[in-house]
Amino acid sequence: MREGQIDFDGLREIADTFETTHDYCVKTKSKITDDLIRAFLNTMDLDGNGVLDQDEIIGVLSKKKEIGSASMAAKDKKAAAWIYLSKNTFDYLNSLHI
Repeated sequence: MREGQIDFDGLREIADTFETTHDYCVKTKSKITDDLIRAFLNTMDLDGNGVLDQDEIIGVLSKKKEIGSASMAAKDKKAAAWIYLSKNTFDYLNSLHI
């Protein structure tokens, strides 16, 4: 992973953490597949370089008021996973202070 960017492995790490800390995933032994992570990465990766740049995350998220609501996540556990990946990717990139 390059500074200011997050790649597939970084997203996999975030997903692994989610699987072990989110009550639903622990209870049901749910897993976030590599295909789901690749779909997320490909959706957010606007320039197609295989990594999420800070501008792609911040730009996309700042233009959207919400990418999912709590009520949506309560009904759809996959949505909860997407929201978690999005938030933690943004938090990680923000922590780099670039």
